[in-house]
Amino acid sequence: MSAAHLKFDIFFPTIDTIGKLVTAKLIQPLQHAYVPHLVSDVWESYQNPFYDQGWHYTVPYTIYTTGIAYRRDVIPDATIAGMPNPWEIMWDPTYKGKVGTYDDYRDTICLALLKNGFTDLNTTNQAELDKAQSSLIDMIDAVDIRVDINGTYIGIPKGTFLLHLAWSGDAVAAAGYWPKATMANYEKMGYWFPADKKGGVDNDTIAIPTNAQHPVLAHAFLDWLVTYENAMTNFAWTGYQPPQRQADVNTLTTTKTVYGLPYVFPWMPDAVVREEDFQQALVAGELTPQVDQQWRDVWQAFESGRS
Repeated sequence: MSAAHLKFDIFFPTIDTIGKLVTAKLIQPLQHAYVPHLVSDVWESYQNPFYDQGWHYTVPYTIYTTGIAYRRDVIPDATIAGMPNPWEIMWDPTYKGKVGTYDDYRDTICLALLKNGFTDLNTTNQAELDKAQSSLIDMIDAVDIRVDINGTYIGIPKGTFLLHLAWSGDAVAAAGYWPKATMANYEKMGYWFPADKKGGVDNDTIAIPTNAQHPVLAHAFLDWLVTYENAMTNFAWTGYQPPQRQADVNTLTTTKTVYGLPYVFPWMPDAVVREEDFQQALVAGELTPQVDQQWRDVWQAFESGRS
């Protein structure tokens, strides 16, 4: 079959956008019979996730936490892990000019909420959001905070950043971006996530748009991608962990990939995600339009303060 016949239609919505996509009829219901490996290979939690009851519209792609990536050759593991509130290191003027966050209003505001001890990552409480806004404004003066969507996996290896808000998958994927592919360089990347799991956990999904021209082929691709072998090969390439039943999370730091490296380096155990993390950690879900505007107002104040 020629490449011209191997076209399919998929895209990757985040869990906080699925409701909007369904309401707008932009994604189509899945035909479960065409995706049997979702039941046999994927964590049970994702067969009826809160964001898509009965998995009518989406297939889970990757799961990740949101913590802090750092240069271990400058900031020892014990330094950040030993802090009473490690989120506060992102405000430490010691690292001024070398601290970054994502160009993502939800994750950056969640960072400020967690720094202040607020654990509702979908808060409607204006006082909490005001406190988060104040903290983000303080961050501008304290560390000259930079905003960069690629700051973790590219910026830290380049030396642009010493600290960056990080999705665990970006911290793992950074191995492919060091100037030289050496173990000495790999060992410079660290990742911290709270031991009590009071941090953000999230996942990306795959869906089929309503106007897909090749929906059957799209289903076949989704089923192919969630099989153990293909999901783990993809993990080795992207750094983002799939929620796979057969993958022993206790050995991800020792089991080698097709590239000869561990899926997750042993000095970054916090980057391993467990099924119970999705059930116990904090999830930033969909906001109502009114609440979303509250959050965007905080982001706008932060952006204005940086300009």
